[in-house]
Amino acid sequence: MLNRMKVFFTAILLTICFWQAGFSQGGPPASPHNFQLETRIHGSLFLQHHFEMRQFDAHFPMFEISLQRATYGQSQWEAVYRYPMIGVSYLYTDLGNSEALGNAHAIFPFINFPLNRDLDNSLNFKLGLGLAYLTNKFHPTENYQNFAIGSHLNAAVSIYFDFRKKINRRSNLILSAGLTHFSNGSMKTPNFGLNILSVSAGYSFFLKKPNPYLSRKLLPELYKFEFDGKKWFSAEATHRRIKRHEPGNWPKPFRL
Repeated sequence: MLNRMKVFFTAILLTICFWQAGFSQGGPPASPHNFQLETRIHGSLFLQHHFEMRQFDAHFPMFEISLQRATYGQSQWEAVYRYPMIGVSYLYTDLGNSEALGNAHAIFPFINFPLNRDLDNSLNFKLGLGLAYLTNKFHPTENYQNFAIGSHLNAAVSIYFDFRKKINRRSNLILSAGLTHFSNGSMKTPNFGLNILSVSAGYSFFLKKPNPYLSRKLLPELYKFEFDGKKWFSAEATHRRIKRHEPGNWPKPFRL
């Protein structure tokens, strides 16, 4: 299985190279969507939160491919949150070739928030939530050693910090570290769940020439006198009374 995955990701990288070479000759129009394809390879291990889970200790790879969209200011919230990326990821891992645990397949939508304002070297926080399918589950006679997961279908949670280095206008290198969690929320027991710590390296590229990020000054929180969408308004009026001096009360002139 591992050899087949290596061939699969090698084919993806070759496709990326040919794609980039083909577009480098011309100047396609900027995309209105900013779609990116991204691949990551993880080096992973279990974070054991129960003593009984130590029998599953292992180091293993995970493979992830994502389709995502880099926002560029179509809506005001995109500028407020520093132009996050939104997308969906597919994740595969053999969970250390454990006969009890089997393999895991996960699909999860995610949003990736930039934590700084540098578009060339950015630190980001990625949060994903979706579904995972584990090929093996607990069975009282056939798979009694798998007391970690009691169902095939589980929730998948992905929390990562990543560093993105811009290579050119259309591609980035990524280094990341974080946690992946599989669990069914005790809807079916046993359910210790699986916590996976990993570091990863990846590469992303735009499918078409991207739209540039808009200037941070172009979409502030609110311009002066800008309509904020409210269906009500308030008005204020002030009245200032000026006393009238009678002729006898006029101030006397000052003389040297």
